[in-house]
Amino acid sequence: MSATSKASLKARLAELTAGIEALPEDVFSDVQGRHKVQRQIAGLKAGVDIPLESVFDMCFQPHQSAAAMVALKAGWLAVLADGHPKTAADIAAITGGEPELIARIMRVLTATGVLDEHGVRTYAVNPVSRTLLDPGWTNGLKHLYATVSCNLCLQLQLMSRPSFDHGGPVLLNLPDYLARNGYKVPQDVKTGPFADTWGGKNSWALFEAEPARGEVFHSFMEKWKEGLTIWFDKYPFEVQLSDAYDVSDDVVLLVDVGGGRGHVLQEFVKQRGRRKNRLIVQDVPGALSPAEKLQPFGIEAMAYNFFTPQPVKGETRDSYLTEKS
Repeated sequence: MSATSKASLKARLAELTAGIEALPEDVFSDVQGRHKVQRQIAGLKAGVDIPLESVFDMCFQPHQSAAAMVALKAGWLAVLADGHPKTAADIAAITGGEPELIARIMRVLTATGVLDEHGVRTYAVNPVSRTLLDPGWTNGLKHLYATVSCNLCLQLQLMSRPSFDHGGPVLLNLPDYLARNGYKVPQDVKTGPFADTWGGKNSWALFEAEPARGEVFHSFMEKWKEGLTIWFDKYPFEVQLSDAYDVSDDVVLLVDVGGGRGHVLQEFVKQRGRRKNRLIVQDVPGALSPAEKLQPFGIEAMAYNFFTPQPVKGETRDSYLTEKS
């Protein structure tokens, strides 16, 4: 990845400033000038974004559309149309549903500029949400959702062209799912929006039944960590675990619960070197890497469901469970 220099950012900022100065007082009267400034703003942002952030924006953009559709369908945006800020509890009292769910959906819409936040869990419309409340634009979003949803339903029924898009179908189903369940926060993975979309299967059951889908997910989880700070980059490992570190082949040093293919422990070994202690990665069988891929790093694969009691105990001096972010 080529780094953006401070000088190039200053040059882009100067071009943006010049573009703004060239605009008339009525900014919206100069369409070409306004579009030029928009491109300059996008270029400045691109200069400070790393490629991973741009890809993340692409991956998670559908969540904004889903949140907007939920808020429209539930009537939450309509309640705010009078221009008076309202809390999640106020909106719940008027429309029904749980304030916690309303706050979760509104968090997406305020973060993406669809609504304004006027205090803790207090929301108000802005020009974007007012435009979205126009019946024509509301129906535009409804139409696009309905069109895609119908095509999705046909695809899932026929299963002649299985999609590897796991989250997309869930987001398309989310507005109807929440409406059917009274706009309450889902409490059970077996009846949540994912399972409701995928024929009663939660993500792990789906990946086990269709390993090719699991391959997509686990590959993403591996890539997710690349270039990010991992916990042992900051944790004073050798100091805190000095009495257990490199002691014996029988002492378990680390257990990575839900560690997938063991990529975090592999990175640990690459940075800290092979040790005598045992390193264990635990996950459902379909998620674990074959033993021969882990052996060069001295990592053991252990099939385990983290909703059941932890089997690694009583036999180890120090066992630490790593948290996946």
